[in-house]
Amino acid sequence: MNSVAAWMLMQAALVSGAPSYEQALADSQAKGRPLLVLIGADWCPGCRTMKQRTMPRLVQNGKLKSVEFAHVDTDHQE
Repeated sequence: MNSVAAWMLMQAALVSGAPSYEQALADSQAKGRPLLVLIGADWCPGCRTMKQRTMPRLVQNGKLKSVEFAHVDTDHQE
């Protein structure tokens, strides 16, 4: 998969919703991979930067290949 396609997939996952924490945790345990959880809120400027710029860039550079990922919005999830 080229980097543009990977970036687009990650952007779609972040915008439309990454796997739930529970699903990402189950995948992490089943695959024996670390779990990366981005915790934030839509009103938080730093959280938006992480979600919209930093995380897609990490995917584009192949930095998240070996981890499971979940995004938890503190205003919408417990």
